[in-house]
Amino acid sequence: MKRRISLLCGVVAVLLVAFLAPLVRAWEREPLNVFAAATRELLRTFLVSLERGETPPCNAADNRHTLALMLGAYESDAKRMPISMG
Repeated sequence: MKRRISLLCGVVAVLLVAFLAPLVRAWEREPLNVFAAATRELLRTFLVSLERGETPPCNAADNRHTLALMLGAYESDAKRMPISMG
């Protein structure tokens, strides 16, 4: 399940596809598993975005915001008070 991608990050994408291939095969065996189907679709969309040179729907900026939110939740819990996420 290797794909060739004509981008500078193509090597990373090929390695990613090779790494994820066993997981994708496992998801294909359980098509009724809602989480597996959603994850499969997200991976498909990610790879198509790379092939087209587009920004994937779940990109680094989104992930940084999610991480900041989670770290803020931990900080708020540790301080036992609301914190500013501004």
